[in-house]
Amino acid sequence: MSPFDTEVLNQLNQGFLRLDKSLAVVYANTAILSMLDASQDDLLHLPFPRLTARSGIVFDPSVLQAESVHLLCLHSFTGRRLFLELSFSPLIDSQSDFMGYAVIVRDVSGKAERMERFAASMETYRDIASSCAHWFWETDTQGTFTFVSQEVTRHTGYTPEELFGRTPFEFMPEEEAERVASLFSNLSSRGLPFTNLLNKTITKDGRERVYSTNGVSVLDKNGNLKGYRGSNRDVTIEVESRRRLRGALEQTLEVLNELPVSVVVTDEDMNILQANRAACSMAGMSPKELCSNKSIHIFFSDREKNCLIDDLCKKTFSNVFNIAGKNGQQIQAMIRVTAVDGSAGKRYIYVITDLSGVENSIRVLQPQTGY
Repeated sequence: MSPFDTEVLNQLNQGFLRLDKSLAVVYANTAILSMLDASQDDLLHLPFPRLTARSGIVFDPSVLQAESVHLLCLHSFTGRRLFLELSFSPLIDSQSDFMGYAVIVRDVSGKAERMERFAASMETYRDIASSCAHWFWETDTQGTFTFVSQEVTRHTGYTPEELFGRTPFEFMPEEEAERVASLFSNLSSRGLPFTNLLNKTITKDGRERVYSTNGVSVLDKNGNLKGYRGSNRDVTIEVESRRRLRGALEQTLEVLNELPVSVVVTDEDMNILQANRAACSMAGMSPKELCSNKSIHIFFSDREKNCLIDDLCKKTFSNVFNIAGKNGQQIQAMIRVTAVDGSAGKRYIYVITDLSGVENSIRVLQPQTGY
């Protein structure tokens, strides 16, 4: 997790946990620490099932084999009772290896109606969570249903008989139907399977649901495509959770852009990776220009560069530098640099405060004070 990611996640109003493959906590943001009245030391390396066991809840890890949402009644580290909504999303690396889970945590304790529904429907919820989340189907080469499992009724309201002889595109919004039908036509013309094809479907009672569709090619004895066989899984809640997280991250980035101080993130070679609006203004460059093969050295003279390199040997430092602004203008600035080690290597977070306004204020005050 990069330093910038950590900075952003610490700005979220919602709690965020990162669990490793053994379900041990490897990161907790500020919001979840406040929610649980806990410190980093309380949560770091604590297995998630042990966290729930503190409140007498036995958490079964087998329910986390896919993205899922859980409502739990937990106690904070000071004994407060909390009703929490936890959205678990698997983390997959670039080699498609499972790394653990990202968990978004919402405190719903203040919503009395939801608490009442939680208590009344917990048994029902457990039954649903443990039951099959898929419905299965077969189609011909045109996508026309030739078989649909009985579970489809629970998910869509339609019976298998109502779907026979029709295509899934008939139950989608118009633009979505065109998009998915085009994708299906392209894949079926080459006999290719498909995985995690997200699509929107309108249920019989008019609700819009999002499904993840997986399909494998069915061939005849001569190797020609006969159709497809596969399953649909309802991922509406997961998609909405990701949408909310993206919205929260976008809001946080907007806040960073409104800060009066410059914030710059670099890699270990001092190449600029991220910069907020104030930093771009100070450099006289657009975000694209500043983050395209530019080094933090563009702000420093040769002498100041050497001082900066010496200071970077420390984990965290603050110092006053004369830096170069736009058009070569010299600016006196307080620079605080924090080094953070992450999975992608070391990152440096620079917070640059322009001191020129303070210096001008002192000049104005000096004649009046006699100093």
